[in-house]
Amino acid sequence: MNISDKVRNCNACPMRSNLPECCTPVPGIGNGHKLMMIAESVNETDVMVGEPFMCKNGQLLYRIIKDADIPLDDVYLTNLVKCNGKVTKKVITKCGNWLKEEIGEIQPEYIILFGKKVAEYFSLDYEDSLFKLQGKYYTCPSLHTLLMGSNKNLIQTKKGLKEIYGLCKK
Repeated sequence: MNISDKVRNCNACPMRSNLPECCTPVPGIGNGHKLMMIAESVNETDVMVGEPFMCKNGQLLYRIIKDADIPLDDVYLTNLVKCNGKVTKKVITKCGNWLKEEIGEIQPEYIILFGKKVAEYFSLDYEDSLFKLQGKYYTCPSLHTLLMGSNKNLIQTKKGLKEIYGLCKK
């Protein structure tokens, strides 16, 4: 069973038991081994469509990826939390296991993080606000990671995406 099927069949956390039967967890999508983009959690639109990044900000991200001349074949999109609902430490712990498996399977050259809880999950220590940290590079164990801030600041990510994609092509 591949990671997508495993995620869709997950019953590991309390959030899943509160979902209607038709609302399965949403796995990541894409084939990209160059860039992995990780946001905090799925929303209702993602759950209805069955794919991450389907909301308004996600569609903006797709446009930015296209405008940055990055082929979608080089990108993998996912969320830390795979179900729509309240994001708690317990849920993050359970879903984090899926994220670790996705990272292991995809083995991206670079990971781009969106949001404070995702940064915390990767144990990025920071004292400044997320906005001040946006666009800075961090090194996690064997991963090159770029913290881009919150989804609300996506419009500022085009330059960062172009830069990091340029590094991938070297």
